[in-house]
Amino acid sequence: MKEGFCQVCNRIKLVRKTRSGLVSCHTCITNKRYHETAFHEACFECSRVRHVSTRINEKPYCYVCYRRLFIKPKVCQLCGAYTHLSKYQFTGLEICNTCRSRLRKSDASSFETCVSCGKDRVVCTRDANGLSICVSCHQRNKRSK
Repeated sequence: MKEGFCQVCNRIKLVRKTRSGLVSCHTCITNKRYHETAFHEACFECSRVRHVSTRINEKPYCYVCYRRLFIKPKVCQLCGAYTHLSKYQFTGLEICNTCRSRLRKSDASSFETCVSCGKDRVVCTRDANGLSICVSCHQRNKRSK
């Protein structure tokens, strides 16, 4: 994988060429696989036909069952909430999604001027030229397509 322009999400990320010849990032490749029903199987725990998140002892588990059974909630290092956590890439802290969102919105380095509306906002994605697009404009562009 090398850094480049993802042809699916229009972001500059680590990308690779797919079998179809499309240059895509890991997130877009995973999303395509997640939505493609050819990769779905019945979950060992709930029996619903879903995307297989993981296999344990050759048994397929959907993400909901995997998280419920194998990922235990912990205490957020910022707010003290007892919930599922993720590691925040800039600080290395294990925090909840609420605190992660709050930190990202308060971090000045994640703000740029949106090419669509001209306001200083958190960067959601980038256009083909690498210019930033905020969440509101990105959502509006998705709905108009």
